[in-house]
Amino acid sequence: MSFLYRFNTKQIFLGIVLAEAAAIFLLVSFVFSVLTGQTKSQALTDMEAMTRSVAQQVDKELNKVALSTKIISDAYMQAYNNLPEQFDDQLWRKRMHQTETSWGFFHDGQNRAETPFQSETLTSFVDRNTTFDQDVARQIAAADAVKYLIQGVYNNYRYSWVYISTEDDLVHIYPSVSLEYSSASTKPTSKHWYLAADFENRSYGWEEPYSDLGGQGQMVTVSYPFYDQNDQLKGVTSHDIKVQQLLDSFLKDIELYDNATIIVTSQYGKAISTNQQRYNDEIENRNKDSYKGVLYYIAPERLNELKLENPDFVNSSFVELNRLSDSVMHRLANNQDLSFELNIDPASDNELYQVSAVQIPATGWTIINAVPNASIVGTLDSINRQMQIAIAMILACLYAAIGFIYYSRLFVPIHKISSIAKAISGDNLDHKLPTRYSGEMGNLFKNFAHMIEQLKQSKALASRYHKELEEEVQARTEELHEKNKLLEKIAETDALTQLSNRNKLWRSLAEALDPTDQQKPETVTSVIMLDIDHFKEVNDTYGHNTGDMVLQEFAKILQNTCRETDIIGRWGGEEFLIICPNTQQDACLQLAETIRTRIESASFPQVGKVTASFGVGLCRINDSIDTVLERTDEALYQAKANGRNQVCSSDPERASEASPTA
Repeated sequence: MSFLYRFNTKQIFLGIVLAEAAAIFLLVSFVFSVLTGQTKSQALTDMEAMTRSVAQQVDKELNKVALSTKIISDAYMQAYNNLPEQFDDQLWRKRMHQTETSWGFFHDGQNRAETPFQSETLTSFVDRNTTFDQDVARQIAAADAVKYLIQGVYNNYRYSWVYISTEDDLVHIYPSVSLEYSSASTKPTSKHWYLAADFENRSYGWEEPYSDLGGQGQMVTVSYPFYDQNDQLKGVTSHDIKVQQLLDSFLKDIELYDNATIIVTSQYGKAISTNQQRYNDEIENRNKDSYKGVLYYIAPERLNELKLENPDFVNSSFVELNRLSDSVMHRLANNQDLSFELNIDPASDNELYQVSAVQIPATGWTIINAVPNASIVGTLDSINRQMQIAIAMILACLYAAIGFIYYSRLFVPIHKISSIAKAISGDNLDHKLPTRYSGEMGNLFKNFAHMIEQLKQSKALASRYHKELEEEVQARTEELHEKNKLLEKIAETDALTQLSNRNKLWRSLAEALDPTDQQKPETVTSVIMLDIDHFKEVNDTYGHNTGDMVLQEFAKILQNTCRETDIIGRWGGEEFLIICPNTQQDACLQLAETIRTRIESASFPQVGKVTASFGVGLCRINDSIDTVLERTDEALYQAKANGRNQVCSSDPERASEASPTA
């Protein structure tokens, strides 16, 4: 270090000032660089989480729609099998409306030939090339039997049409199709919706998105094949979905940043939907004359491969969409990470985007969320440059003044104060402070002396306050414990009926299905699911206040009838659930029948007589909550299908023994 003696003090301090200024300048740049990286990383994490959440919601909604086709298929075949094979076809022959291509039937109770297009009624068409025999009439009657189920499914989603097509070239459509359009329903077994079913796996089949030439926009169809008792293909149930209607309710949740670009593509890159009107206008304009749709978000070389299938295929005029989708498809094909940074325009470094993509399992669609770095980082880069200039100017002025007093007026007294502070931190309060300093330093030492005196007094008070604080904490803890118990009770109780709510029932059922308890015969648990018959009519006729009183009176009957060990709760709406621990199914069936009788004999305010349908299920070893509730719900559904006001069990033999005729 001897070389320092060659320089005078001014030179040394100047060197120190320049070195520190450079260090601060570099530090500020580093901090802003780290902040920029962290901001982009966090943004990508948030985008991925939100995109994945929305994809899961869309997938769940698609699976629900798919499940509706199976429910309708099962109900249709059950109604068909319940009808005699030697079915009288004369009634339906009298009701038929003939057109050049088909026979039409309207299941609205009036069978009006002038029924308007898309009325809320079921329509059946029989191809004129089909022989109208007893079996055809039987299929029409089966459709008539499930028309309210189809109506309920449609009203729950309201996406588009629900229809059942059979191998005999019958098609049942909801909502109605007027006779003037009946030709569109001929030979349904050759239609795209029929062929979309997965016949090989006997499961749901999803059609590639297509453009509705009737002006409904992008559509997709899910179809489910169903079979008769001889395992022969009987037909297909289909449900159309308006893609934009489905996606509009979810895509808005992904837009965490301004200027975000969100696109949805099929597994082959076909353009389905975006969050920007100009992109959606291109989809509509390109596909308006093409049923299958011709617009793809893919690179030109990949488009050339697709054109071998259809020369009309085109990619987007928005190059950024083609590059964005093609990059995601490439990563999917190579099992690469779907959250990444992408330069939309390779010729420029200013078009960097953070990209997150997630596939929807049900259909293979891909949701792509892309946000420009400028929207994420904002003005951080500009602030960084301005800050660097400002710091350089401030430091130049500041260090000129600081350098003069740095050593003589700061270093020595600060070192002394540091030593005293270190000693105080070691609980040493006996110090003789210097008195030679004046000004700020003198005041600082005087304040230290005063502080030491205060610390001595505080130390004496600390032990007393510590004891009082412990007593106060104990009292507050006990009070909080009591309030938590009250909140827990409120959280588990249905406000209207004062019964257990759905969360409480779910936890109780989970405890009952504990594998360690299920191995013991004495811990067998049964479940009763009951639903007030025609409760919607009560609300529609007498109003919701009367409906609430019926629910409350209904709950009282359950409480007065069930045992103390039973867990009674409101499952939702007019549906209730009773968990019967340590109860075999026979005893549970008897309890359900007792409840049913008391409800039937009770008089409800303003309404009078009310009945209920019951489903009884037994918890089995290795059961899950879903499987128990599914069997019990099927039993309840059977009770309603059999005419309501009766008890049915997931074990048909026991159900027939315990349930009276409605």
